[in-house]
Amino acid sequence: MKKIVKILAAACAAVLVLAGCGGNGTPEEVTAGALQAIQAADADAFYRYVSEDSTLFADSETWGEGEWQLMKLMYQNLTYEIKNASIEGDTATVTADITNTDFSQILMSAMNEIVSATMSGELTEADEAKIADFMITSMQEAADSGDVQTATETVDITLEKDGDDWKVQTDDTLLNALGGGNLDSVTEMLQ
Repeated sequence: MKKIVKILAAACAAVLVLAGCGGNGTPEEVTAGALQAIQAADADAFYRYVSEDSTLFADSETWGEGEWQLMKLMYQNLTYEIKNASIEGDTATVTADITNTDFSQILMSAMNEIVSATMSGELTEADEAKIADFMITSMQEAADSGDVQTATETVDITLEKDGDDWKVQTDDTLLNALGGGNLDSVTEMLQ
């Protein structure tokens, strides 16, 4: 179960490493490109936006199908609207409304099901693959039920100039918005 929480945290944290690529994009275009890569759970596109010093997605090359399914599930309903941008020297701020499924509800529901299945003997902590499958199935069922809400957060995304490129500088507020409240839920679970 700890591995599942780590995967969820990594999925959330992955959005923190977004960065711009190429010198041909405005801060709005770089931000939109990064958000589109997240929407599509497209690692190749995403990596074009990752800063050189990022290590949070470094182990994604070893992810199995379960981890990628979880990533796709988390971002399948992500939408955004870029509201405005300002540039002051080598720093830009892009304000965006980010909306996603409220994963705080789904995560808690899935974790409750896993705890119940573990207590009944249906799952054991040693069976990580089965727990991962159970988590994905539980989260997909909760997301498909129509009973979940969405969460919208307005965030100021800071970008810094690196040569000709704009690089998205991320923080917990952006991570939480992209994950539909997931960072807050994972943080609460780990306490």
